[in-house]
Amino acid sequence: MLAWWDVSDMYHKRFDSRSPQGPHEDYVAFYSAGRLVRERHADALYNVAIIADTEVRSMGRSVGGTGVLAYFNPPFVAAVFAPISAMPIETAAVFIGIGCTGLAILAAFLLQRMLGLEERLHKLLFWLWFLSMHSVTWSVLHGQLSLLLLMGWLLFIILQMKGREKLSGAALALLLVKPQMAVLPVALLLWKRRWPALAVFAASAWVLAMVSISVSGLSVITEYPRFLAHSTEWEGRWGVSPLGMFGWNGFAAHFVDNNSTLHLATTLALDAVTLVAAVACFRGKWEPQRPRFLLQCGALLGASLLTNPHLYMQDLSLVALIAVLGVAYAMRTRAKLQFWLALAMLTWLTQLWGLRILDDSGINVLTPMTALLMAGCALSLRSKPVAAPLPVLDRERPAELNLALLVQAAYVGFIAIACVIRHTFLMPDVIFLLLLLGFVWGKRRIEFVRDFAPFVLLLLSYDALRGFADDLTSSVHVGYPIALDRLLFFGHVPAQDLQRWLFDEYSTHWYDSAAALLHAAHFVVPLLFAALIWQYRRDQYWRFMAALLVLSYAAFITFVLLPTAPPWWASANGYLDGVQIIHLSSHTAFLYDKVSPNAVAAMPSLHAAYPWLFFLFACRLWGKRGGLVVLYPAAVFFAVVYLGHHYVVDVIGGVVYASAAYALVCGPVGEWVARLRWFPQRRSSPVAPPIAASTARS
Repeated sequence: MLAWWDVSDMYHKRFDSRSPQGPHEDYVAFYSAGRLVRERHADALYNVAIIADTEVRSMGRSVGGTGVLAYFNPPFVAAVFAPISAMPIETAAVFIGIGCTGLAILAAFLLQRMLGLEERLHKLLFWLWFLSMHSVTWSVLHGQLSLLLLMGWLLFIILQMKGREKLSGAALALLLVKPQMAVLPVALLLWKRRWPALAVFAASAWVLAMVSISVSGLSVITEYPRFLAHSTEWEGRWGVSPLGMFGWNGFAAHFVDNNSTLHLATTLALDAVTLVAAVACFRGKWEPQRPRFLLQCGALLGASLLTNPHLYMQDLSLVALIAVLGVAYAMRTRAKLQFWLALAMLTWLTQLWGLRILDDSGINVLTPMTALLMAGCALSLRSKPVAAPLPVLDRERPAELNLALLVQAAYVGFIAIACVIRHTFLMPDVIFLLLLLGFVWGKRRIEFVRDFAPFVLLLLSYDALRGFADDLTSSVHVGYPIALDRLLFFGHVPAQDLQRWLFDEYSTHWYDSAAALLHAAHFVVPLLFAALIWQYRRDQYWRFMAALLVLSYAAFITFVLLPTAPPWWASANGYLDGVQIIHLSSHTAFLYDKVSPNAVAAMPSLHAAYPWLFFLFACRLWGKRGGLVVLYPAAVFFAVVYLGHHYVVDVIGGVVYASAAYALVCGPVGEWVARLRWFPQRRSSPVAPPIAASTARS
C-alpha cells in the first residue's frame, strides 16, 4: 500500500508544518474559499487573483505546481469549510484528510455490502482492491471531495433498490458538490417521472442554493456557470489544462487543438453517442429491484463521467463504482462473472499506470477505460441471465480458481510496478521468497520450498556461471550472425532497420519502455510460469523444470564454445553501423545493469528461448487456449532485436534450442525417465489453488 504510506507521510508533514510546495495541496483551495466566506468576501470566490492572494496568506507561499489553485465548487461548499478555516492550516489539513479517509472506508463498506461478500478472504481482497485504487488514494492525498460524489451515487442506487424513493432524492443532492454530475440522474428521474425522489432533491437543491446566494450574492447564479464554462478554455493556467481532464473533451484535446471548432465538434459528437447509449440502457419499465438496474446505473454513471467537462483524476474514483456494479450484477445473475472480474482488475491497473503513461507518451488510457466499462454495462444488458453454475476455467476445478488467478496476477503486477518505481530488480532468490509469501498458504509452503528450492539454486548457479562465460575464451565471433541476417533478409540487418525506423534518441516512446520491460523480465517470468504449473498442473512441473535447466546449461556450453557478440557490441567496435543499446528513461534504464552480465552471449538468445519454451508447455497443458501465449514470445522476439541485443538468427537459435529441450524432456527420452521415476510422481488432475483452499476453511 505504497500510496497510503504516501498519504500518511504527507499528512504527518502537514501537521508538523513541513508540507513541501507541490501538487498535493488541493485542500488549500477549500480552506481559502472557507476563509473568504468567513471574512465576508465570498463574492470573490471565482476571482482567481483573490483566491491566489488568500492562498498565499493561508500558507505563507504560493501553492500547487502553477502558484495558484482555483476554486471550482459552489459557494455552499465554501460555507461548509468556513468553520474549518478558523483552524491553523496544518490542523485543518489533517482534519480534511481524516474526513476523506473516513469517506473512503465508508464507501468500501457499502460497496462490500452491495456485492454481498461473505467469505473473509473475498472481503479482504475487495478492500485491498478498492483502497489501493489510484483515484481513491489520490482523493485522500489531495484532500478532494470526489468521494462525496461516490457516496451520493452509491446511496442513490442502494436506496432506489430498497424502494426508498424520497431518501434516494436526498442522496442525489450530494452530487451538487459538483453540480454537473447531477444533470443526467435528474434528467433520468424526470423522464421516468419519479416525482417523490425529484421533490426531495429539488427541496435539498433549493436549500443549498439559498445558502450559496446568502454567502455570495444573487449574481452567483450566473457567475458560477460562466466561470465553469470559461475555465474549460484554460490551457496550463492556474493548475487547469484540458490535457489533464478525463472526459471526452480532455480525450479529444490530445488529437485536435483545444478551443478549435474541430475540438468542439468532436467532443459534442462523442457526448451525443454516449448519451444515446445511456438512454438505450433505460428502455422499458423502471424496475430498481431487478439486477439489471445495477448495469443501467453503471451506464448512466459512465455517461455522466464521460460528458463531464471537468473530470479530474480524483473523480475517477467513481469508475470503481461502475466496476462494482458490474460484478454485483454478475454475482446475482451468474452471468459474465469472469468478464466483470477482468474489467475490475483492468480498471485497477489502468488507474495505476494511467498518469505515468500519459506523462511518458501522451496517451490517455483512462477515458477509454471508462468508456469500456460503460460499454460492458450496455453489452451485459443485452445478454440473458442463465441459471448455470458460476463459470470457471475448468470443470474439474473449483469456482474460486478464477479469483485466485486474478489475485495472483494483481500481486505480481504490484511487485513489478513497485520495482520500476523504486528502481530495483529482483533476482531469483528474492522472487522465490515473494512467491512463497503471495502464492501459497499453510502447509503447502513446505511443499513449495521442497519442490522449488532445487530449481532456484540451479538458476542462481547458472546466473553466476553465465556472468563469466566470456572470460573462459579470448575469441569473440562477430561476423557470422551479421552475414546470416543479411542472407535471410536480402542484405538487410533487422536490428539496423528497426532502430532507424522507430528509435528517436531525443524522446522515449511507449514501445521503447515496453520492449525494455520485456527484456528485463528474463528471469522473472520463468519462475512465475513455474509457480503457475506447480499450483495447477503439478504432474508437469518437473518436466518444465528439467526442460528449462537443460535449455539453460546447453546455452551456457554454447556461450563458452561459440561466444557471439550482439549487434550493439558489433556496432560499438566498428563491425556494424547504426545499432546501439537503447537507453531509456530513468524508470527502465537501470534494468540493463542488472540483467546483462555477459556481453558476448548472443547465440542462442535465451531471451527468445525461454518464452518459446513457455509457449510449447502452454500448448501441452491447455491446448488451444495455451496457443494465445504465442503473443508473448512474439513480443519478446521483436523487443530483443529492436533493442540491439540480438540478431534474428540468434532468435532462431533460441527457438531451436528451446524446441530441442522440450522434445528431449517431453518426448521418448522424457517418458523413459518418467518410467524410471526420476521425476516425482504427482496426481495428474489439477491441484486446487491455495486461495480456494483457504476460502473453504474460512
